[in-house]
Amino acid sequence: PHAFVRFVGNREHPTDFQRIDDWAKKTASWFKNGLQSMYFFMHNDEDGEGHSPELAAYSIKKFNEVCGTDLEEVKFL
Repeated sequence: PHAFVRFVGNREHPTDFQRIDDWAKKTASWFKNGLQSMYFFMHNDEDGEGHSPELAAYSIKKFNEVCGTDLEEVKFL
C-alpha cells in the first residue's frame, strides 16, 4: 500500500516536466487502486545547478492537480 519513487532530473530539461506529468498520472491510478502513501524523492544530476526547487514546485502543483492531493506549495523568497 506504500510506494517510494526516486526521480532523477536532467537539469530541468523539457523531458523532466513530461516525466513528472506521467508520474502524476501513474500515481493517480495507484491511489485509485489502493495506494495509501507515496514518498517521492527527487534530485538532479551531479552538476547541482540549482534546478531542483523549480522542478519540485512544478511537481507539487502537478500532483495536487492530477491526484487530488493537498501538498504544500514551495515558496521562494
